[in-house]
Amino acid sequence: MSNSPPSRTVALQPAPLETLAILTALDGRAQIAVANDLEAICAWLARLANKPATFDSDGREAERLLLWSLVQFGKALSPDCPRITRYLEPALWQEVKDHIPSMPQKTQRDHADFYRVRWLLTLLYLGRLRVGEVGGNIMGQFFVRRYADSTMRWWLTVHGEDDRERLVPATRELTTELSRDRQSLGTTALPSPSEAMPLVLPIGNTTEPQRKKTEGLSLRPLTRAIVTELSAGAASPLRERGEACAASADLFEQASEHWLRHCARSRMADRQVDIGPVRDNLGHASLTTSLHLHVDGDRRHSETDEKHCIDGRDP
Repeated sequence: MSNSPPSRTVALQPAPLETLAILTALDGRAQIAVANDLEAICAWLARLANKPATFDSDGREAERLLLWSLVQFGKALSPDCPRITRYLEPALWQEVKDHIPSMPQKTQRDHADFYRVRWLLTLLYLGRLRVGEVGGNIMGQFFVRRYADSTMRWWLTVHGEDDRERLVPATRELTTELSRDRQSLGTTALPSPSEAMPLVLPIGNTTEPQRKKTEGLSLRPLTRAIVTELSAGAASPLRERGEACAASADLFEQASEHWLRHCARSRMADRQVDIGPVRDNLGHASLTTSLHLHVDGDRRHSETDEKHCIDGRDP
């Protein structure tokens, strides 16, 4: 008698892409703003709409590949990627936002510390900067661009890993927090192109030291200390609620500044931000199931400004 496992029955029949219906168990885990493998293929093919011959040829091959995976093996085409756990669920993210307004603001230093925390959170979440990028870039890298409709939009040029450069949309919320932080330090609301001031300054230091980009990495301990203090502050009221919230408080104590990039990516996907802006904003060469496109700056800025914000943060 054979000990081989029973064959798996798949209730799916071959059909053209335009009429194919995929079972939930076989739909693949979405890595972009699509529901399943079929929608991902259709999104990929959409970029070939102006090339009919290529569209038909690639469409036939994609159809064969998808049906081969589903019908022959009963498996989703996309990999079953492990769930990302190094990020804050919406309820915990709300705890962070609720904690910030409760920070002390009695003294001038308290006031400056309050706006510095807000600004750093904005850089890490809205700007999606890595910790090294926070310390390795300066205020003079902000610039404003006028578009065809006379709209003025701010951007931040970020020198990232391996000295790769990317443009980060400085949304209205981000520039508002930038102005608040700078005014709390006694400087002008918006930076000038010649400024060498770091993106985040130690409180009490309003000078503009001339520094090389690599020297900014010394701000890593400051950035991490601020995030650690913020996490501890958000965890404290959870511990006061008892054992039921202890696990959530423990999670806060494990959090790092890089978790905020994961939060940003997750929230942008939740809000159906297209894969192009997500990838370009994060500075990734590609994301799983990437369409290998770079989005024009105007659309990327507009979509980021509209869909990626820190909801519910007090003014």
